[in-house]
Amino acid sequence: MGFQMNFHQSFAPETEALAQLLRVASENPGYLTKEEISEITMIPTGERSGKVVPHILYAQAMGLLYVEKKVGKFSLTLTKVGEVISEEDPYLIEDITKWLCHYELVHKKSPALLWSYVFNYFIPRIGLEFNQSALEKAALRNFDVVKINFSPFRSCFTAERNLQIGIMEIIGEEYKMTPHLLNRNYRHFYGYMLLKNWENGLGNQTEITFDQVVEDLGYGKPFLWNEKVIMDVLELLQDEGILEINRQLSPITIIKQVPANYSLQKLYNYII
Repeated sequence: MGFQMNFHQSFAPETEALAQLLRVASENPGYLTKEEISEITMIPTGERSGKVVPHILYAQAMGLLYVEKKVGKFSLTLTKVGEVISEEDPYLIEDITKWLCHYELVHKKSPALLWSYVFNYFIPRIGLEFNQSALEKAALRNFDVVKINFSPFRSCFTAERNLQIGIMEIIGEEYKMTPHLLNRNYRHFYGYMLLKNWENGLGNQTEITFDQVVEDLGYGKPFLWNEKVIMDVLELLQDEGILEINRQLSPITIIKQVPANYSLQKLYNYII
């Protein structure tokens, strides 16, 4: 399914609705209309709008579901990460799960264009504090449109039922962004996100430069990390045997030791 700027139809992603879609996908019921999905999940929908289709697209953008559409019906299948979350945190309660959903939604190659733009291009240029007017002007210019609905983006990180992970505070028209604080218990999550984007973006390369990690992959941008924190994380991943850091070269290179799936299967190992 393709993504448009307003794919969300003015709704922000709710963890309960995402969890319900994962449950449906895990039962593999075949092709269903949005009305049938609504009946199973209690996610409201209507003839022209509703929350079912936007949440299917959110779940797809977050890497939780494979989605196929035929003649108005949807086939929902769990991805590998969707399978792990369904097994370990089926109600999407854990913060690490919400951070994963956030990362997938906002990373450099995310199909959720507004989310990706803000974290990968706008914030790195403007800083961690800005106002709605500056964001609107920059986004309208970037996407060459006359209007963007920012409400779902704002609610995504601030409303209680959504991805409330403490990265964004909005008071009136003012935004204050707070970088993710490195959590050693998240080491396999950090490893998975790095290796997955590495494999998707740089193919079979087993050794890449630190600059490629920072710039080509945009690895730290969803977390709002600077280069020092990224290096701290790489050292943590080296301690875990996920990668090796070669400091003898300039720039420093990173050597992959395991595939992304290795860290995916251990994602919740250190979560108590």
